Formats: sequence, structure tokens, C-alpha cells
Amino acid sequence: MIGKDRNEGLPDKIVARISLNMIPQFIPRIEGGPLPNQFLALIIDIETTGLNPKIDEIIEFAGLLVVVDGEKGTIEGYLDAYAGLQEPSRQIPEKVSQINGLKKADLIGLKFDSERIKRLIDQADVLISHNVRFDKKFISKIYRRDNIKSLWLDTLIIDWHRICGAQNRRLDTLRSIFGIDNLIPHSALGDVLSLVLILRNVINGFPVSKHIFTERLFNMLRKKRLI
Repeated sequence: MIGKDRNEGLPDKIVARISLNMIPQFIPRIEGGPLPNQFLALIIDIETTGLNPKIDEIIEFAGLLVVVDGEKGTIEGYLDAYAGLQEPSRQIPEKVSQINGLKKADLIGLKFDSERIKRLIDQADVLISHNVRFDKKFISKIYRRDNIKSLWLDTLIIDWHRICGAQNRRLDTLRSIFGIDNLIPHSALGDVLSLVLILRNVINGFPVSKHIFTERLFNMLRKKRLI
């Protein structure tokens, strides 16, 4: 279950990045567990101090546990969520701060709720991110890869050019095409919600999410008795 935001005393700049209170503006909350024809997907995004998982660290994590209709391939709503920040052990390079807007001074004393992150991962039938190859290496530093039993799906594999004419697969590009301008770019929760809004679009009567939440995936999950 979602708890109250514990953001008292944090600067407005930080609260705006991790407040769970904004989520129902973009996607409905669902009470109770998934129905027999539904499964759970955890949509994940992270911000890091750099690109090398051997030396760099996650400084921001967001996960949104959504309910997917297996037959329609649509995101029906969300069950739970977490967004948090963590102080890194070293300074954040200026070129990174220019992208994600975070400095080490913003994060003094902040830590992830690692147990909450693990619970979200454990509940999910599938994990979704926009660049699994990158995110997976870093997330395994929080939760050992061997302990993650869920399937990983990458929205980068979607043919975005065919679907919406995108000239590249960058999330900023897709945000612009789909008119998403009311979320903080390069914030973990903002990027998760952006991806959800993009996937919930319908183009020519076909849900964008159906390109990743396919009938084949649904049948495979059923065979594995995950749903």
C-alpha cells in the first residue's frame, strides 16, 4: 500500500521530484489486487552520477506498479509507487547535474527505502524501463540480479518511428511528440509518469502499450502461472 509522502523539511525542488501525491492526476489508483485477466508491471526509472555502473551510483529511483489488462494490453491504473533520492558517496559531475538538475548538496542525508523498492520488484510480473540495459546494471546494485524473478521489457524496442514518426527513441523526443510538458524531465518519477502517459495513448484505435504488452507476453505469463 502507498504510504503518505514523508517529505517534511525537504526543499520544494526536491519534494516536486518525489511527491507521490501527483500520481492520481495522471493515472487512476486501483484498490485491491489484479483480476484473473490482469498482471502487474513495475515501470522503473533511475538517475545516476554517471554511466559506469562499476563506479557510479543511483541517486534517484522511481517505480510505479501498474495493472495491465492482459487481453487488451492496456494500463488500467496503478496499485503502488515509490520515489526516492539518495546521497552519493562523491560529488555529482557538473555535466550530470546539468542534465538531471541534482547536486550532492541537494541530497545530504537522503537514503533510499531499499526494502520498499524490493517489495515493488517482488510484486511485479514484469519490469519495464526505457533502456533496460542501462537500468538493469544499476538496479542490481540495490537488489541482486539473481533475486529478481520478473521479466524485463524494454520500451526502446518499440518501433517509435512507425508508430508516431519519431526520429529517435529518446524519451525527450517522445514527450514532445505526445505533448507531455507538465512533468520534470530527467527526474525519475517524472520520466516514469511520462512513459506511462505515452503508453496509455491510442493511435489509430490501437493502444501504444499493446506494442509492449502483447498477447504473446500475456499467454507466456499465464503458462508460467504468474497470473
